[in-house]
Amino acid sequence: MKKVFFVLCIVAVMALSFATGAKADTILFPYINENPGNVSTIISVINGTSCIGGSGASCTGGSVVGALHYRYITKPISGAADPTSELADALTACSETNFCRPTTFNDVVSFDASGNVNGGNALFNDPTAYSGTFVDTLTPKPRRGYLLVTHATATCADITSTGDFLEGGGFHNAELDGEATLVDIVNGEAWGYKAVLNSMTTSDNFVFWDTDDVLWENFNSFYENTVIYPPATFSQRYLVTPTWYNACLLGGSGGAFCPDGTTPIWTGDMSNTNFQKRTRIGLKGWGASEGQLGVFNRNEQFQSGGRLVHVQCVAGISLATLIDTNGIAFINTTGGWATVDLEDPLPLFIAPSQLEVSIDEEDTFNAFVFDLKFGRASDLIGGPATGLTNDAKLIKSRVIGTDRMYWFP
Repeated sequence: MKKVFFVLCIVAVMALSFATGAKADTILFPYINENPGNVSTIISVINGTSCIGGSGASCTGGSVVGALHYRYITKPISGAADPTSELADALTACSETNFCRPTTFNDVVSFDASGNVNGGNALFNDPTAYSGTFVDTLTPKPRRGYLLVTHATATCADITSTGDFLEGGGFHNAELDGEATLVDIVNGEAWGYKAVLNSMTTSDNFVFWDTDDVLWENFNSFYENTVIYPPATFSQRYLVTPTWYNACLLGGSGGAFCPDGTTPIWTGDMSNTNFQKRTRIGLKGWGASEGQLGVFNRNEQFQSGGRLVHVQCVAGISLATLIDTNGIAFINTTGGWATVDLEDPLPLFIAPSQLEVSIDEEDTFNAFVFDLKFGRASDLIGGPATGLTNDAKLIKSRVIGTDRMYWFP
């Protein structure tokens, strides 16, 4: 019952944080794609405050908001969709670039992170002088990754929440919101999502592993499914951004969950690229096949097989990389469904710095997972329709009462 108690405590803490009315001062865009000439990610950010933690016109006792701090954490995409290339891409580490741009109370700014549209400058005739573009300058392109946006002072010092709400102190109120639209600029198709607010269940401004939008590792409710369209006519990809790191590194005196000779490191800080977040993702069955890798067809039959894909920082994983050739053949013209499941990552022992001896098993290697489907509109609705379909949905854990939830003992 240890896991049950842990999860229920987290849920109770989250309920308390929402009851206090605390708001985020860092937001996360968990998936962005930058592909010059092909894909743009249009980011919009709304700032709803000029003062954090203070009062009055001069923000007495607090910090005056003069800028927003943008952190791009991204990696190159090889461009190949075969399993070998995707498995290698999934474990590649991300790099960071960051900068500040001015903001004001009630300001909204929109821009293309890839620079395809208006060179990455503010869009829609925005009159504000932002002193630079908003484009991710990391190379080579194309790239995928995530974006953090934080309230900052005019000199680009982060303004983070303080106080301890568990003792009644509360977090400073700081309104920040946003949305992203990913656009196929060649075919004119798009999908989008709302920015994620940090959880506020801890004082760490960059923690998102226990927000409402994540898929929990080993949660095993019935509501974490993916509907699979026929692979013969549609492409399907899972966009995965892990949120937790927890390992025992070689050297040290042990402690916490680590034995002698190692050092425990755990963090959910999404701005920390020294310890990049990881998880493994797979498609599994339900009922008699619960916990087994595989897929159902549309005749209620289950085909076992497939693999867990190890993800570091971010990944785009095609259906054919998650299930084997037998699985693809089994649902090729019909499609089907499966449960999306996360598991602990494997230790990485890469000299000189990433010397992991073991991974702590706490079922907290959660992730943001988007289920992206794309293909010809005519194959979806029949008839002479032209154009493409391009749709993504967030797969997340949903608690619908413990009587409808499978809990590990």
